[in-house]
Amino acid sequence: MYCSIIIPIYNPTPQIASIISERFTALLDRVNDDIELIMIDDGSQTDITSIKKIASQFPSARLILQKPNKGKGAALRNGMAVANGDIVLYTDTDFPYTIDSMIAIIDALKSNAKMAIGIRPKSYFSKIPLKRKLISNILKIMNSICMSLPTKDTQAGLKAIKKELLPIFLSTKTNGFLFDLEFLQKIKKQNIPSVLVEIELREGIQLSEVKLGSLWNELKTYIGLING
Repeated sequence: MYCSIIIPIYNPTPQIASIISERFTALLDRVNDDIELIMIDDGSQTDITSIKKIASQFPSARLILQKPNKGKGAALRNGMAVANGDIVLYTDTDFPYTIDSMIAIIDALKSNAKMAIGIRPKSYFSKIPLKRKLISNILKIMNSICMSLPTKDTQAGLKAIKKELLPIFLSTKTNGFLFDLEFLQKIKKQNIPSVLVEIELREGIQLSEVKLGSLWNELKTYIGLING
């Protein structure tokens, strides 16, 4: 198996299933090799019938049900645990980045690098809500000051690893959105070669506003990662 694509899902909107289907089809059309799609539903409370249909639409797709809701990091670990690809790529539910960006991330691992990390150009930040832009900039400053990482831009939702790094990913404990920080800490600490790849948002993507109520828990997680 050439590549596994892993996406977490939580309370999907009615249009998400068609977006997943369209984007996965577009990727299959561009990559002349075997690709599997692993979807992990993280305890959704909304109807996921349309998501289940994707697993029957594509022979290489499967849906894993994670109950109760545990968080993005936990969902991705469940997906990683069953991935068969020599390369494992993870991204967000709505495939927010261009197909070219996804292929660039995959191609970057044809080198001696074992992890490809998507980073966001300045043009990205001109397309997102002000609150999200502010939080991203604050996090990058905190990363520069408080942590030793391959990049200060840690939260772009597009990364890929070679399968030999799966045990390291599966050893992470962070269940929420900051699982990336813990994983990148481990990558840096073990001097594992990585490569940064500039990625672009696809046309028509609408990023949601960040809920301020969830930031307190993420801040506590961040402090724990610094002290850990």
